[in-house]
Amino acid sequence: NGLLDETTEQLLSEFVSYYQVNSMKVDDEDSRSSISHVPLQICTHIHQNLDFYKGRVRDRAFITRLFEQLYEALHVSLKNEALSTFTAFGTIGYLAKWIEEDCNTSVEGAAGGLTSIGELAYQVKEKK
Repeated sequence: NGLLDETTEQLLSEFVSYYQVNSMKVDDEDSRSSISHVPLQICTHIHQNLDFYKGRVRDRAFITRLFEQLYEALHVSLKNEALSTFTAFGTIGYLAKWIEEDCNTSVEGAAGGLTSIGELAYQVKEKK
């Protein structure tokens, strides 16, 4: 169990780091430009660690921890509680479905879907 916990911490940190690095940019244009490459990094990361994620994607405690960390990273740039919550859960749900389907869509295809979630979040943010 110690090895699983250690692996979980390492992979969660790596997953969320893609969002955190890009959320630290304060300029909206910089944040928006990250919408296209962050999903590719995330989907590549998941694909490379598919066995781990397949084992964890149905674990409620894991999903809760992932949500909390992803929410915090997204909230830095979205600055809206409801939108950050919606985007974090949408991201997790989309990726969980992809994982459960054994990544039957290519990494690039999955990244395209994830990009749509990010684009939608920024469209909503801009309308406020």
